[in-house]
Parts: sequence; structure tokens; C-alpha cells
Amino acid sequence: MGSRAQLAVATRRTSALAQTAAEVSAAKLVELPRTAGRDRTGQILHGTYLIERRIAEGGMGSVYEVRHLRLQQRFAMKVLEHQSARNDEAYARFRQEAEIAASLNHASIVQVFDFNTDPMGNPYMVMELVEGTTLTAFIHGRPLSLSDVFRIIEPLCSALNAAHRAGIVHRDLKPSNVMVVRSSADVVDVKLLDFGISKMRDAEHDGMTRDNVVMGTPNYMSPEQARGLASSVDAKTDIFALGAILYEMLTGRRAFEGSGTPELLHAIVFFEPKPLKGLRPDVPEALVAIVERCLKKDPKERFDNVRELVVALKEAAQSTLPTTPSLRPVTSDPTPSSRRSLVWGIAWALSVATAAVAVSVAVSLSGRGPTETKKKGSEAVAAESRVNPRANEPAFSVDLATPGAQLLALGRGLYRADARGVTFWADPDAAPRARTLPTLAAVTALTTSATGDVLVGQADGTISGWVPGLDNRIWEHALGDEPIMRLAAADDYLAAAVPEGVLLVNSQTGRLLKRFDVEGDVAAVQLSRGPEPRLFIVRDRAVDVIDVDRRRELTTLPLLGVATGARLLVEPVEGDVQLAIDFRQGDWSVRRSYRLNEDRRGKLHLEPIGTERID
Repeated sequence: MGSRAQLAVATRRTSALAQTAAEVSAAKLVELPRTAGRDRTGQILHGTYLIERRIAEGGMGSVYEVRHLRLQQRFAMKVLEHQSARNDEAYARFRQEAEIAASLNHASIVQVFDFNTDPMGNPYMVMELVEGTTLTAFIHGRPLSLSDVFRIIEPLCSALNAAHRAGIVHRDLKPSNVMVVRSSADVVDVKLLDFGISKMRDAEHDGMTRDNVVMGTPNYMSPEQARGLASSVDAKTDIFALGAILYEMLTGRRAFEGSGTPELLHAIVFFEPKPLKGLRPDVPEALVAIVERCLKKDPKERFDNVRELVVALKEAAQSTLPTTPSLRPVTSDPTPSSRRSLVWGIAWALSVATAAVAVSVAVSLSGRGPTETKKKGSEAVAAESRVNPRANEPAFSVDLATPGAQLLALGRGLYRADARGVTFWADPDAAPRARTLPTLAAVTALTTSATGDVLVGQADGTISGWVPGLDNRIWEHALGDEPIMRLAAADDYLAAAVPEGVLLVNSQTGRLLKRFDVEGDVAAVQLSRGPEPRLFIVRDRAVDVIDVDRRRELTTLPLLGVATGARLLVEPVEGDVQLAIDFRQGDWSVRRSYRLNEDRRGKLHLEPIGTERID
């Protein structure tokens, strides 16, 4: 490469880095959202994702277009806002949607690349950005051409087959969960979304598989779903929904309607849809027969699996269209087609909000419906199913996996704190002891004091102290509306790190003694006891040392590396304090121990006394 070309590349690279730095700096003040439901446009999440615009919003969250600041690529970010994030079932569905989509590497299933929680405890997932329209909008109340019907149903079947082979039943298949992209006159791509209420083959006891609970969107439910037989749902439930979608694409109207949810569910269980041939006479008999078989009330009368359905569709297409669309057979081991570089835009609101009756609606229907079956779906599909990787996790670990939860291990005991409260296990086999927190705000800090008390900080500036084992609460204080990110307590002092500052507080009265402004992220705060108590603010590449009694900063000591945490090792009544600071070093972490010394001139410095690798 010539010198001029190299200079041009270097200039572009420098310009991009400068732009990224400027964007991070400009957005830093709004990186922590204060209220649920707020438009997050302009925020930066974890120093990585710049939120550029809100695409859609629903009752439980929003979807944004975001840009990865280092990779300069655009994604969609789906956020479950705080009120919904506190709901166990909503969070479980949200996390399951991310896990399933990430595990199913298929060209017609929207891919998930990241799952995390923001600093306020709201979970989010980062997905590919899809630019198209929902199948609901694509149909828009009118029949589609037969060529479009075949072009849409084939990749949709392929995506479902991949899910079924992995032991996953979608259970909420509907036009609004299917994205369609069209170029000129042809459909060029189809994406299946939202595995939020999917049933995994090995999940027998979660809230989404219990009987007498209706799960899904009413118009596309199977009769077994409408009757609340969640434990009987298998791959044939999705085949019924495929039939309902085919019916709507061919006629422009839904197969089942009702003036309300009870009437609609009753129609699905006991009535047949209006004859397709009477609504659209040009539909060939072979295709009519396929739709009718998909919509059979008894699951045993439907297609055994998606592959069998695709064979029938291929035969119908070959006998119907002069130029047959590309309708690939679904094999027992499909190879995902190469992913197009097409950028998709998601034009749908948060799907967990639109599953209208997915929130535990119990339905009591007459026993006159089709015979119940406990059959486990197609043996051919089940035999090829992948074992659910979460199936063997102990109940203890599953119980701890809650949105925005903070964990603290002390000996054999374990504390978990989230917006619902703080819980203590004396050991993994012990019955937990739970206590309610002062407010419903997300928990942002959980630690212990020098005397072993448990300290909890919340996103609304509330802090509370508890005796070991949670027998009772010692105190609670409201320190404003800034989230408490780090906590430390010793004697009558309390230190609380908030964005861009550290608060020194009297732990007994809650009175603010002084605020210390801080540049950069605070990795830890520590309070030492003794005749000369000290506050250590560990941040980025430095430690600020504060004289607690005099409320003044003594010095700032540099660190060789970016700190990730710290703890006190020794607090002698007389002598030097010893401090351990953790650092990230490449792919592993180290813990460096220091002694705080004072030289003859009264100047403080950190004397290294040891280093160990901790992971």
C-alpha cells in the first residue's frame, strides 16, 4: 500500500476513534436512566451500545436501534423495562427468548448476540436489525398471491423445523412474529421472531408448562392451548398455527374470530373456520386440503411434523404455479443458508406485551372438546431433539437467576437481593429467610460492613443495613434519587458511591457529612476503622485517600492498571492499613496487596507486598 493510501486509512481510523470518544463523552451524563419507560435515545450502555432511536414500544418495554461504538455496526436492542423486569414470569420469558434465539443458528430465525442488564437492573437483548415489515402488515387484510404464500411459508417451515429438532415448540406463532422483506415484486427474506413463551422439551415444571393456563395469542392457538392443556403442547401445536397463518394469507381474514377472548377460545375448540374454498375459489384443492389438515382439532389428525408438511406444500406448488418458487425440502439435518448482509429494521412493539392472554389466564371449557392426549409429539422429531442445557441445573441456582439480582457469599451463607427483597440461605439446603426492602427500586449494591452487617443499596438512593442472617433491619436511609453503586460501612460512618461522586454519611442518622466528586467509575469504596479512620475510593487507575473525621482528601495515589474491586486486609489499631485491589490483566485477573505507608515527610504511598492470580 502506498504512503498516501496508508495516510488516508490512518486518517479515517483516527477520525472514527475521535468520533466514538466524542459520542461517549457527550452521552455520559444520560447513561443511567432514572425512570422506567423513558426514551433512552442518546444513552450509551456499558460503554458499547449507543442508542440512536426508539423503533417501537409496548406495555412491557421498548425496541431501539443501537450502534456498536467499536465495531460500527447497527443492531436492534429489546429492553424489558423495570416494572416488568421485577415480574419473574416476564423475565423468564424474556431470557428464554434470548437463549433460544442465540442457540438456533438458522437463516430464518432472528439472531441474538448479547444479553445483559443495564445499571438499573433492566434486562436487554441485542439482536440483528431487521428492515422489513411484519406479516400482519404485509397481509393488511387482503389475500396474498399464491407465489408470495409459497415464498413465505417455506422459510417459516424451515425455521420451525430447526426449533422442533432442538426440542423447542414456539407456542406463539402468529403473523406479527414473522418479518417479511420484499424487493420489487418478490419476497426476498423471512425471519421468525419471539421464542418468549416457547416450551422446551425437558421443561416440565416451569410456570409456562402447567395445565389450566392459556399461553399464546388467541387467534392462532391450537385447541389444546385454548383448553389450557399446556403440558400436552408439542410440535403439532405450531403446525396448527401454521395452518391458521396459511388460511389468513390465502383469504385476508383470520381463521377464528370472536367478540371476546372466551368466545374466541370456544370457537377454536368446537367450531370449524369458514370454508376456504368459499372465500377464495382459485385456491387449488391440494392447498385447501393442507390447510384443513393443519387445522384439525385432534392433534393426531394433523401432519406428524413440519417436514411432512413441506413435502405436501412442494407437491401443491409444483401442480399449481407455472414457475414454481424455490421451495426447498426440509431435511432432517438442515444446513443454515448463508446469512445475507441485508440490514433489517424491526417494526414491531415488544412481543411479550402483545401475547394478550399469556399471563396465566385460567380457562374452564366443557369436556365436549377433542379427546385429551398425553402423547409427546412426533417421535421422529423428539428423537432428534437436543437436550436442554438448563435441564440439569439445580433448583437452587435457578432460584438465584433473577433480573437485576445482587449476590453476596459469606462463609456457607448466601444473600440475594433484588427489587422484591433480600433473601438469606444459611446453606444450599436450608430454607431461605426473606425480608422486604424499604422500596421497590432495583437493587444496585449488596455488600457487608466491617462487623458483618449486610448493606443494600437501591436505584432510588435508598440504603438499608441488616444484621447477619436478616433477623432484623438496623437502619434505612434515603440519600436522594441517585442509584447507589458501591457501599462500605465502619463504626458510625457509611460511604456510598453514586454516579460521579461518593457520599460520606452518618450511618446512624443518615445525615450527609460530605460529598466527594469523583472522575471516572468507582470500582470500590472501603472504610478503615481505628483512631484515624480512612475512606479509600478505588477508581480507574488511582486511589483517593480521605481523612474521614476531618472530611478532607489526603492524597491520590496512582495504580498500575484499571481496578475492578478492592477489600481491606488488615485494620490495625496502630500501624499501617493493608488493602487488596483487583485488576483485570488480559484474559485473567490479579489481586495486588498494598500497605499504606507514611514517609518521614508525612507523605502517603502504597507499598506493594504481594500479587496473586485470582482466575
